[in-house]
Amino acid sequence: VVLLDAEMPNGGALAATRSIASSERAPRVLILTGGGDDLDVVEAHDAGAVAFLRRPRSAADLLETLELATALIAATVPRNEEEDA
Repeated sequence: VVLLDAEMPNGGALAATRSIASSERAPRVLILTGGGDDLDVVEAHDAGAVAFLRRPRSAADLLETLELATALIAATVPRNEEEDA
């Protein structure tokens, strides 16, 4: 899992997501945002992100957000990818 900040300079989160998602056996990309206008959810999805999450306010909130996101990802991984892992 790769965690990116939507506020990376020069549209970096979208470019990085596209690059990561295009690689063979790419890890899942999660994008964190501080607000709804930082990066369009549709653009993030189209770039290859699997989740677009509001930035947590504390380290404990971040850990909880990551645990929920990885559980969601694990629940949606196609069966053949699980067997290859």
